[in-house]
Amino acid sequence: MTNSAAIRRDELEATFQRFDANGDGRIDFAEFVAMLRALGKSLSSDDAASGFGAIDADADGSVDLAEFVLWWQETVEVVDVDYPDDKES
Repeated sequence: MTNSAAIRRDELEATFQRFDANGDGRIDFAEFVAMLRALGKSLSSDDAASGFGAIDADADGSVDLAEFVLWWQETVEVVDVDYPDDKES
């Protein structure tokens, strides 16, 4: 994709890593709340917990990169993610 609004996979991974404060490859609830604050979002504890639960598709208590990508595409940036190595099926 050549759309200037598209975010490249490496940029999205770097964003994910920025918010994965402890570097474990997952964003936990505390990191999620910090991320929301960094994005300028102010949510109540209940709303943050609800949002986190919606993103944590497998309900394992953390958000992995795949879940983060889906969330980013659907709510943060209404853009397509440019994956140069992906092939159409």
